[in-house]
Amino acid sequence: MFGGAAHRFYAALVTDADSRPLTAAEWRQQYTNELQLELDLSADQVADLQEILVENGQRWCDFWAVAGPELDDVRQEGSDRIKSILSAEQQQKYQVILDERERRREEKKRAACP
Repeated sequence: MFGGAAHRFYAALVTDADSRPLTAAEWRQQYTNELQLELDLSADQVADLQEILVENGQRWCDFWAVAGPELDDVRQEGSDRIKSILSAEQQQKYQVILDERERRREEKKRAACP
């Protein structure tokens, strides 16, 4: 039931690594504009598309609320295993990388599921 459009929703499209993620509303507008241009959608189709995107977006937020903690556990286990093969100096640098990735992940989550 989760289509490609919803998956793209959670990619939280950005123009580059330093840009802020698009909000859910901004993403829906951008995606609607893209499909309207590429598919020559009618006004009724645009309205239906927007409703679908809102509903699917909520379903993704609900999904991530349930699955997120388990995914965090998997991510943490992997990070811990990687740290175990690193020297103390490498571990410090790796922690900086992890902290930045977590910051970006939280930004995307807040933008997608306020």
